[in-house]
Amino acid sequence: MENPTSKYTLTFYNVQPLTFSLTFMKTLNRTTMQKDTIDAYSADAPRWLKSFQNLGNAYQSLTPLSIRKPSMETLREDFRKPEFMVRKNHSLETFLDEGETDVSLLFDRHTQYFLLCYKIRLEISEPELRTLIETPETADKSDLYNTVRNLMVREHETDAIGKYAKAVETETLKVVHQFLKESYRLKHIDDDAVFVQTNTGNLTVMLSTPKGGLEAFEKPILTLNDHAERRDYHGDPVRLKDGTVYYFNGRFHTILLGEASDEDRFMPIQFHMQYMWMYALKMYALMEYVNREILIKHSTKTLKDLNQIIDNIIQKVQHLSLFHSNFKRAIESDNKNIYAEIETLWHIDETLQGTEEYMNNFKDYLSRKHLTHSSRANRRQSNILFVLSMIQLFSLIGVWSSYLSLLDQTDFEAPGFFLRVFGSQENLMRFNMALPLIFLFFILVLFVNGYVRNANKL
Repeated sequence: MENPTSKYTLTFYNVQPLTFSLTFMKTLNRTTMQKDTIDAYSADAPRWLKSFQNLGNAYQSLTPLSIRKPSMETLREDFRKPEFMVRKNHSLETFLDEGETDVSLLFDRHTQYFLLCYKIRLEISEPELRTLIETPETADKSDLYNTVRNLMVREHETDAIGKYAKAVETETLKVVHQFLKESYRLKHIDDDAVFVQTNTGNLTVMLSTPKGGLEAFEKPILTLNDHAERRDYHGDPVRLKDGTVYYFNGRFHTILLGEASDEDRFMPIQFHMQYMWMYALKMYALMEYVNREILIKHSTKTLKDLNQIIDNIIQKVQHLSLFHSNFKRAIESDNKNIYAEIETLWHIDETLQGTEEYMNNFKDYLSRKHLTHSSRANRRQSNILFVLSMIQLFSLIGVWSSYLSLLDQTDFEAPGFFLRVFGSQENLMRFNMALPLIFLFFILVLFVNGYVRNANKL
């Protein structure tokens, strides 16, 4: 029988990406970063990231950036508000473990990606835990999982998040703006260039119990996970030999820890899945912009600019592929036991491979289109030069005709070099009369040749 005073640990992780406007993404594509700026902003890494970087030699491109964090009292105030109480009447304030509650701002220098990672830990007794994980009979999403997520994530633009998360967002955007200005030497960044998008941020819930206490909580907490979801995923939990139950879904994920220390082992997997998924969505949005620009604008300059954007995307996707391979190597046996099982739900590997192939094919298409436009421009330029040459030839004929009109018979009869060259006065007069006809014939030959060549290229 469980001791009612035994403490159970509930840890909530929420990963939220920061989004760039399309206009600002184009700006970043045209600039280079100053590496030394990162060191001035760097902060201590969260424990799970530091452990993963040291043991797995992975995620080396991720750097925690320093932000000023709101007080724990601010979070306690949120927990006292009815809208952030479980089922509207159970406050989480008294269970808050302030020493293990934190938030981190992470930056990937290779993909130019910022992510917020929240961590909220509750220390709770067995009877109170049973009360909190009860599945509500109503569908108002006031359950434990949605209540904690609503503290940090806006479902819609008009939704209010907690005061704690709002303060984190405000500080984060301020730091990111300053960091980008210094790192990329930008004079101005629009207020809406960087923002936290609505409805982004999945919640991972890790439950640690005293020895032998997991089994009694597996069914009620997994039932709660299913209830909290927006849609049914019908995924089967992954069960490990040490008793760990790994339940990966859509918005919410539950991990019942066989060993409390495994929290740092599993969090990198959760982070990576969300990172890859959200970054793929970002790339799709950029590709949609490129496709739209191609349909609307057809100038050579536009195609050249789009080629530059595509090159930048390809470089990032290739880094992401290397990043992904290095991650799977670093998690060792968990790649087969956990990742391979949960990946089938989100199709990360397939998405990454398909994105890379599409980018390369699209790059080839864009290059061909740019080449076609360049060829047309060159042909237009050649046609203009041809017309100018014809005008010059006609002008030359006009000058020659004017020259002949100014001559009289005595000019032709006068002895000189040309008369000696042509042998007689009659031959020189015939040459003068034939030269304009020769020019006209030459112009006609050039015109026909140019027309035939252009016709063959079409």
